[in-house]
Amino acid sequence: MTNYFGGRGTAREMGHAEELEFLRQFKRQNHIAYGFAVADHEENDDRYGIISIPTAFLIDRRGRVRFITVGASDIEAKALAAMIEKLIREKP
Repeated sequence: MTNYFGGRGTAREMGHAEELEFLRQFKRQNHIAYGFAVADHEENDDRYGIISIPTAFLIDRRGRVRFITVGASDIEAKALAAMIEKLIREKP
């Protein structure tokens, strides 16, 4: 898999263990307080219009995008956490 994280990463082949360590360092260096996942296809970047990393999309139980945030600030993390709590409380 070739990985590229908005110029902050690498565009070379990485094994799974190396990729995980890279992501751990990225999270630490950018003070990201929440867990995240990285799509295994670049198609999602196009589908969702990703222009910056990190970008978070919160998708509800019905598959609808309910929240989008760009960045890793405390304000963004708090807004994301609040929306997660809201969605958890919603009836399925």
